[in-house]
Amino acid sequence: MRNDDELKQSVNQRVRRIQEDILGNEALGGDSLDESGASELLTWSLKSAEGIASATEGMDEESAELSMAERLKALRKLMRHLGRLLGEGVSMDDDGRLWLWDSVKKQARLLYGERIQFPPLEGVMGRLSQGETPAQIIASLRAMFEDQKPS
Repeated sequence: MRNDDELKQSVNQRVRRIQEDILGNEALGGDSLDESGASELLTWSLKSAEGIASATEGMDEESAELSMAERLKALRKLMRHLGRLLGEGVSMDDDGRLWLWDSVKKQARLLYGERIQFPPLEGVMGRLSQGETPAQIIASLRAMFEDQKPS
């Protein structure tokens, strides 16, 4: 049986490994986002990854990997598709925007729970058209999702 220090070290190693993986994945930030938007997505990704890894405290490595796999995949897709939507969505057709928004909603539900509520796509795109930056929209969506997450 491992002691508390070993368990914490194991979780810290998972957090570090996942965050390094995120930092090395250029596709997460999306090529189409400006620097502040990409930075906001990255910050959200790193914090989310920390929470996902922390939830594995007390698990052996194999169980932890299995526990994290689906949520990490959802996190990567959420960030990639939200980045694309906010970076390229204004110039996309309606079907492309809708596909990305549906994917964002699906991934967010995997991460934050099935009951999470979303603003309408038109509202999100309208905010962009009215001059709000992708970083501002990303920050507000993150706050909205995290506020709705069950305890």
